[in-house]
Amino acid sequence: MTAIQQSLKFDPVIFLLQIISFLILVQVMTRLFWRPILSHIANRKQEIDTQYRTRDGLQSEMEHLRSSYLDRISAVEAEARSKIQSVVREAQNERERALGEARTQAEEALREGIALIEKEQVESLHSMRSGMARMAAEVASRAIGMGTDVNSITAAVNSRIEAETGERVN
Repeated sequence: MTAIQQSLKFDPVIFLLQIISFLILVQVMTRLFWRPILSHIANRKQEIDTQYRTRDGLQSEMEHLRSSYLDRISAVEAEARSKIQSVVREAQNERERALGEARTQAEEALREGIALIEKEQVESLHSMRSGMARMAAEVASRAIGMGTDVNSITAAVNSRIEAETGERVN
């Protein structure tokens, strides 16, 4: 045990030399290793911070551009909607105008058709009456005898028809 105590014996000179060696080692390590490593870490941290700031700036710009893009799309959609509505209104107005015009033309054609039918009806009626008057005059002439004038009998039948209907027979 004394050997162990002797080997563990405190020697102030060795202790002082070890402290000086440690301090020299700390200085050498600081100059050769720690400062470059710490400098490199600081530079890397600064690069990372710069990249984060760049990213944040780009993200902000991207959000602004996206917002601007969405605003433009909304404006274009609104403009397209208003143009579509305008065209639809114009088409409806044109449709109404065309329908009105067609309705007017149809009414005019109907009036012309009715007038033509009435005219033809009157003409047919006059023609039938004239024909009936001639036939009646011929039948009466044959019934009365051969010497009777057909024209005078026709005139008599026509005057009778005019008296009854109030219309002139040709």
